[in-house]
Amino acid sequence: MGKKIMRPKIRRVRMDLEYIGKQYCGWQYQKNGVSVQQKIEEAISIVTNQQSRVIASGRTDAGAHAINQVAHVDLVTDITDHDLANALSTVLPNDISVICASTVADSWHARFSALTKTYQYRVLNQRSKSAFYHGSTWHIKRPLNMERIQNSADLLIGEHDFTAFQSAGRPVYSAVRNIIKLSVTNEPPLVIFEVTANGFLKQMVRNIVGTLVDISNERFEPNWIDKLFHCRDRKLAGQCAPAEGLYLLKVEY
Repeated sequence: MGKKIMRPKIRRVRMDLEYIGKQYCGWQYQKNGVSVQQKIEEAISIVTNQQSRVIASGRTDAGAHAINQVAHVDLVTDITDHDLANALSTVLPNDISVICASTVADSWHARFSALTKTYQYRVLNQRSKSAFYHGSTWHIKRPLNMERIQNSADLLIGEHDFTAFQSAGRPVYSAVRNIIKLSVTNEPPLVIFEVTANGFLKQMVRNIVGTLVDISNERFEPNWIDKLFHCRDRKLAGQCAPAEGLYLLKVEY
């Protein structure tokens, strides 16, 4: 009898990713452009010679970035986790990188196993434009009123109905979310917003930042936040901050 050939078993691989979203239409496949998901699946096809769907912890907007996005993919391959990460990063464009890869339990899910996510939003707050921060921040020339912003940001912490901060286009069963932390730090020339929650609605962070900036500019009073929770009307909230200042910072499991 011949020796039995041992074939690789299917395994679930977690990938920690980073990317600059300027050139992409967001994480998920879209008809109107190239997505991050598409580029990663193409790289996996090149490295493993198989078509595999990559599932992320959540979508990121067109033009938004990720310092640590988490995704998983099911593969039949004997390539080690370390070599897989290196091979994928080699064939991916320079603005997408696989930081690391690790085999996980079949029951682990990049989206449904996530407990919290943290987003960071960066504002360049100075009169002159910056070559170095171009495309990676929201440039606001007028000095921000940190006291008004912080007083309003404090009202957003906790469990609330964030309908007024949800952009149209992605229906959800419930708009109730729990913001665990919302910090605003002034690190000239940057003002950095950092938001941790158990989940986010479409463009929620960008709408929150835009509203806080409008409060800084005295378009609204700080207590307008409470009124938005009550009225649940997106039209009464502030502007939507540009995508280029938004970063998915980390996902906790």
